[in-house]
Amino acid sequence: MKQKVVLCLDGGAMSGVFGAGVVRKLQDSNIYDQLKAIHAVSAGVFNAAYFLARQTGNGEESVYLDYLAKDFVSSKKFFPGLIQQFINRFFCKISPDKILNTIDVDYVMKIIEKKIPLKVDFIKKQSIPFYIKLLNIESRETEYLLAQNHSIFKLLRASACMAPYTFASQKINNKHYLDGTIGESTGLRKLVEKYPESKIIYISNNKEPKALPCFIKAFFAGSITSLMYGKDFFRVFINREKKTKKDLLFAKSSSNILIIRPPENSLAKPRTKNREILQETYEMGRREGQKVLDFLKV
Repeated sequence: MKQKVVLCLDGGAMSGVFGAGVVRKLQDSNIYDQLKAIHAVSAGVFNAAYFLARQTGNGEESVYLDYLAKDFVSSKKFFPGLIQQFINRFFCKISPDKILNTIDVDYVMKIIEKKIPLKVDFIKKQSIPFYIKLLNIESRETEYLLAQNHSIFKLLRASACMAPYTFASQKINNKHYLDGTIGESTGLRKLVEKYPESKIIYISNNKEPKALPCFIKAFFAGSITSLMYGKDFFRVFINREKKTKKDLLFAKSSSNILIIRPPENSLAKPRTKNREILQETYEMGRREGQKVLDFLKV
């Protein structure tokens, strides 16, 4: 009997197209019976959902290339939205629906509900546990919610609430949630504790992180998010970077963890909208997916 593995899918907004390519390869290879569980965050949640629904491609329209590349990300709204958040925090309240958001959460939900309808009933009925990592706004704690026990559309919407690039949040069971990447990027040590006898495959949509740029990004993202939800959110972002560094060092020392990343020549970034770059990165993901298949044979 083949050993079952845990699949962990990372986020990254538009750079998630790499992970979409990886799971397309895994769907084509029908590895479902080798999966013990799936843990996902942010863009990885959407990739995992379409993977579990067996909807990663097969000649259909592409979520990333045909829809997200058009209207999901609008970089020109970032600075006007930042000014609005500053005014909202220190001068006068602005209704959240009036604040300009860099990413359009409602647009991505329209895609998965109407444009390329996700087969949520199929996901609910299949036997692979699907855990979605979210950040609880009230407690500032990272939580893993089992998709089979909740509204999958609400979980997906929460996963798209990527502060500080949107003011949106999602209410689930009287709690308010944001994208789980805010509080915890990889969570690999937690997964090893939860599944000590299983191999773990971590699919990242980002190249090998460099400490200083990551810290600077976390510093500014934490500062801006603090305008939205309170100054203690700054510590959430900074602590995330410390945990990520420890997780990755731990993963590199373990023969039971495989990390899949985009090649160094990948040009896709979280805000990329160029269809050719996205297509190329998707194909890179499909090729890198072969490493997962090789790992499963060991």
